[in-house]
Amino acid sequence: MRKIIALEGLRCAGKTTFLNKLKESNPEFCCVPELYIQTERYDPDELIREKYAKAEIQKKKDILNINKHVVYDRSFLSTLAFAYAKYRITGNRDDHDFYRTFLSDNRGNIVMPDYIFVFTITPKVSIERGRKVVRDNTLDFWQNEAFLQNFSDFYNSDECKYVVNEDKIISVDTMNRTEQETYEFIINMLREGCK
Repeated sequence: MRKIIALEGLRCAGKTTFLNKLKESNPEFCCVPELYIQTERYDPDELIREKYAKAEIQKKKDILNINKHVVYDRSFLSTLAFAYAKYRITGNRDDHDFYRTFLSDNRGNIVMPDYIFVFTITPKVSIERGRKVVRDNTLDFWQNEAFLQNFSDFYNSDECKYVVNEDKIISVDTMNRTEQETYEFIINMLREGCK
């Protein structure tokens, strides 16, 4: 039986690097890159939320007929983590409440991971590494250590445990492991858990 695996955590923690290596060396896994939604700088929050919601439903449709284990670079949990951290920083619950309601109404229509690997680095390291990557850095949140800490904290929160069982969340310290050590640790766990 196929498994759905999500790679989660802060930006520049090594998720995409791992996914690219997995895709090159293990054809038994279907690797799905991070979802980017096309938005304009002044799009209202409501429109952005709707775009992400529709994309989450489409993701599940895209993998319905794939008979391999599926590994996602970020799942809906990242969206929840972002909304959680944003609420904790700004006090504005709009995104948080929208995505919680969306989850309640669409749990069967979106990809829900069987296992989650949370790549852990500190907010400071995430910011430092992010400065070296050519990418859209227009969101100030990704430069805010307090936001990033709340984003990381989400994966240990009751909010996350509401979505997925705690025993399915595996922390991977990518600051104290080389890329190869991280790869071997995860691939061994995937092979054991995906039998």
